[in-house]
Amino acid sequence: MASSLSSRHSKSVGLRQRQSLLNLGLVFLLAFLFFFFPSTDTDLWWHLRYGQYFWQFLTPWRENGLTYFLPGYQWKLCYFLFQATIYPLYKSFGLLGLSILNSLFFAFLGMTFFIYTKKILLTLLTLMMITLFGWFPFSIGLRPQNFALLGITLLLILLKKGLKNPNLFFFIPLLVLLWVNIHGSFVLSLAILAFFIFSCFLKKQNNLVKKGLLILFLSILAGFFNPFGLAAYNEFWRHMIYPLKFLIAEWVPPDLIFKLTTVAIGFPLLFFLAKKPKENLFQILLLVFFGIQIFLAKRNTPLYGLVFGLVLSDWVLTNSSGKKALLKIEKIFPSRILLISLIFLLTLTRVPRTFSFLDDRDVFCQQSGWPFPCQAVDWIQKQTFLGQNVFTAYEWGGFLEWHLPKFKPFIDGRMVTWPTPSGKSPYTIYLEIIQAQPDWEKTLEENKTDWLLIGTDTFLDLELKNKKHPLWQLVYSDKLASVYTKRTIY
Repeated sequence: MASSLSSRHSKSVGLRQRQSLLNLGLVFLLAFLFFFFPSTDTDLWWHLRYGQYFWQFLTPWRENGLTYFLPGYQWKLCYFLFQATIYPLYKSFGLLGLSILNSLFFAFLGMTFFIYTKKILLTLLTLMMITLFGWFPFSIGLRPQNFALLGITLLLILLKKGLKNPNLFFFIPLLVLLWVNIHGSFVLSLAILAFFIFSCFLKKQNNLVKKGLLILFLSILAGFFNPFGLAAYNEFWRHMIYPLKFLIAEWVPPDLIFKLTTVAIGFPLLFFLAKKPKENLFQILLLVFFGIQIFLAKRNTPLYGLVFGLVLSDWVLTNSSGKKALLKIEKIFPSRILLISLIFLLTLTRVPRTFSFLDDRDVFCQQSGWPFPCQAVDWIQKQTFLGQNVFTAYEWGGFLEWHLPKFKPFIDGRMVTWPTPSGKSPYTIYLEIIQAQPDWEKTLEENKTDWLLIGTDTFLDLELKNKKHPLWQLVYSDKLASVYTKRTIY
């Protein structure tokens, strides 16, 4: 009898394990397909140049050698591991390789959510929240800042599991060490640790407070282990105090409707958490902190979606009414059927659309979030009379750095916060030129500009065409881009 019961128990455990593995595989496949985007980020191309430099010289690129404006400036924001990874991948598999890497990243993130919650619907909820709150940054494909999602998730898991096994806390500095060499958002880990320590302090969990302070100290030290040392913190601080919301769309606060929606979604959860304020203080601090970040900049919105999804999952799994609500929903929407249906739908929609971008160069160039001047680049590559320094659109700077490496653009996506002798942002100086504001000619001349590749029908293009400028003459034009050279050269 005992043997029969043991056999049944073993079979039951084995069945649950197989079902769990099946669910894990379905989550992997769903996230992989959903985030199978082409990489259309305008910053991708200068990241590739940095990765190329690293593998050529086996050292990170420290001085600005890509643009002719602010040459030699030492930029110390570290993307070292990201750049060193994507360059060989792109060289071997092109944009398809980067799309697959993006899919694998989010598939791993989805699997992490499932391992964390053990529930498909909660996993789907968290993926849905980060997607709803962060559609724009995700829809342009692979970006280093996406690692913040994984970093925060792993950190919260380590803190939760560390309550039962404190030795897991010592993996946190290793996570920070990895994070600091991928993206500057590693500083968020220090804020999260501070919230955790504060909540433990109010609960009078003295042992956790002491261990938390030690881990925080080690994590701060781990942030120094990057090619630029303390400068990684300085660059983060520069981005925090710089008025980027007046310059870059990603840093502009969301509109009022989005803010009100965030409050409407977050308030009920905060209300339930506040019923046990001391017990749930850490989760409350997380929601409030990342909710405030939404009000500061659009680029922070997916982080709030992530934290909301994870905190809500925790509440559902630890609250009796939450568990009952989840069971009712699972009866109405069988989770595995839902997963398979979504996978089938994505196979028919997302995959063909991404391959149309990857297979057709014209589609990629024309339908990216910011169209690229591929036709003009083809023409430029055949010319021999053009000088090295080209003033071009801010969004095209990195694209030219990769596709026309013998030329140097005026500006690219790295440079918004770089200091200049005039005290203005490089982006502001760029805008003054492209908008044909007073002294634009003088700025171009002082920086020894050789030729222009600008958007057709932009302010500067119309200024040059309408006034038949004595120095600059049009030598090429299509619907997207126009090329001007000095009359003495052409």
